[in-house]
Amino acid sequence: MRYQTLFIFVFICAILLACTAAPLVITAQMSAPTLTPFAPQAATQTAEIFLAEPEKVVQAFLTDVQEAPAQVNSYLSQAMQKKYPGSEVIHLLDLPGDINGFAIKSVDANVKNPLAFVTVGLESKSEIMLLRFTLIVEHSTWVIDGVDHEHINP
Repeated sequence: MRYQTLFIFVFICAILLACTAAPLVITAQMSAPTLTPFAPQAATQTAEIFLAEPEKVVQAFLTDVQEAPAQVNSYLSQAMQKKYPGSEVIHLLDLPGDINGFAIKSVDANVKNPLAFVTVGLESKSEIMLLRFTLIVEHSTWVIDGVDHEHINP
């Protein structure tokens, strides 16, 4: 009888302990994409951006398209620089007008096989577009190697 009572006591204590212990829950913190409106500002320092994540390169590229167009070729791969020399890089984006704002929607990067895809929602002349940038690594820096477009009707 003594062992039976001891067993019941230990069993009840174990249940109470399990019920009161904080459960182990692992959650991922997701934040909403931030909208980057265009406002007059100094040109981006490209040397610092190239060392950053691929989305920072795309963000700097889109900012410099408006603010410092002479610098935008430095964000492109060598193949893209040959395809879009000088000011022709603007045709790469196929925009109907000035950029009103943009938001980074997703980033998919693989450092082992240096390839990244950055999807951006962009508004230009009240038209909303999705741009998917393909980035590769050249000379230890992320550079844009392609852009795919998708126009979204409002």
